[in-house]
Amino acid sequence: RSRTSGRIEYRWANPVSGRNDPKIATYRRVGAHILVVGYYAPNASFDLAKSLVWRAVHTLKIGGESAFTRFNDLNGGFIQDDLYVFVIGIEDGVVHAHGAQPRQVGRKAADIADPTGKRFLLEMIDVATRQGEGEVSYTFRNPLTLKNEAKRSYVVRVGKYLVGAGAYVRASK
Repeated sequence: RSRTSGRIEYRWANPVSGRNDPKIATYRRVGAHILVVGYYAPNASFDLAKSLVWRAVHTLKIGGESAFTRFNDLNGGFIQDDLYVFVIGIEDGVVHAHGAQPRQVGRKAADIADPTGKRFLLEMIDVATRQGEGEVSYTFRNPLTLKNEAKRSYVVRVGKYLVGAGAYVRASK
């Protein structure tokens, strides 16, 4: 009654999973009515993130740097709920693609840290350089929940780039 619009987070019985899962609802008062849209928070797995990375690796190998446009495009096939592809130059340390936050494109990896101060992109570059592929854990703002959450990303080196995607780590239900 005091606010005409807002957002509420709660747990609700999810008929698909059979559990009480996190749900998000946004509402707005329109005249004498309240319109509400609710959805279950996405819960992508690390395995799904890895699968997305390997699809992106293939696309980059076939299409070269033109693949970056697809990685940044909401309809390009590389953004799914809270999963998205990112690409960082190994030599230049520049973000070349970022499906969730295109404004990150062009930024230097050394300038980006998580809320704890961890320079996780530099760690990803190190993993890709030394191992060719691997994973890195850190904290990042979830583009759907708008909260800082624990995240685990998988990265693969493709020539002078690393391609990655990560899943937000959910607390046990």
